[in-house]
Order: sequence, then structure tokens, then C-alpha cells
Amino acid sequence: MIKQFKIKIEGFNRSRERKIKLINLINYEDDKQGFNYDCSIKVYYRSDLLRDDRKESILDYKNYDNEGNWYVFLDEVHHCKKENSSMQNYVSVLSRNGFLFNFSATFTENKIT
Repeated sequence: MIKQFKIKIEGFNRSRERKIKLINLINYEDDKQGFNYDCSIKVYYRSDLLRDDRKESILDYKNYDNEGNWYVFLDEVHHCKKENSSMQNYVSVLSRNGFLFNFSATFTENKIT
């Protein structure tokens, strides 16, 4: 899904003067030093890789708290299972003073027979 998202942003940027800059959350601390406000910054990461500890690609959500001022958009929430309530709690904490939007887009195709 992230690859598809990046492709859409690249297409959007081609026809716009003010661009969207994507920053991977894992690089957020390094990249935020060079924020250019001539563009719109969007930070992304896979929510299923947020935990309460830090490992190779696993991020400790507490390190990115930002006082809960994140605007979080979760794609494909219909794939989230009840067993994954920890991830749901993490993103709720991250967006507690911001905004949390869960969405799923399931497209159907008309078939001509």
C-alpha cells in the first residue's frame, strides 16, 4: 500500500507548484531538521509496525508522541483484526489531540460478459 501511495503522490506533485514531501517515520527525527515549508510534509509508516518497544523495523510509538498532535490516516482498516487492538491503541494515543481517520476503499469492477 505504501508503494501505491507514493506513486499517487508523485503523480500529484508533477502538476503542482507546491509539492508534497513524504517522510518515513523511521527517519522523522533526521528529516525534520531540514523541513522546507514551501512543501507539505506528510509522514508515513505501517501502523502494524508500531509497538511499545524498539527493534529493527519496529518503532516504539512513544518516541513519536508529538503530544498526540498527529493526524493519522489508516488505510485498509477492514484488515485490522480485533486481536490487533494494541496497534489501534497506539494510533489512538498518537492522535489523541489531533485526528484519526480510518478508511477502507474496496473497488468493484464491472465485468462485461
